[in-house]
Amino acid sequence: MRLRRGQGPERAIFGWPAIAGMFNKTTQAMIRRKQELMSCGVIFYTWVGRPKHKRVAAFPTMLMRWASMKALKGEVV
Repeated sequence: MRLRRGQGPERAIFGWPAIAGMFNKTTQAMIRRKQELMSCGVIFYTWVGRPKHKRVAAFPTMLMRWASMKALKGEVV
């Protein structure tokens, strides 16, 4: 992937509230789609903090691509 001038690597967003905020949905509405998002490879879990605990994360471009694919199928996100 080529980066444009002044454009750095994409940063992941962490947590269900941030993921839900991209689509103006509630946190619970996005958690209900957890299996679908995991099977598509859109979300992933990472270990953070001390003591270590899992935290959900996603890249915004992957989320937008997933939403586009859903729209092409005529489904509502």
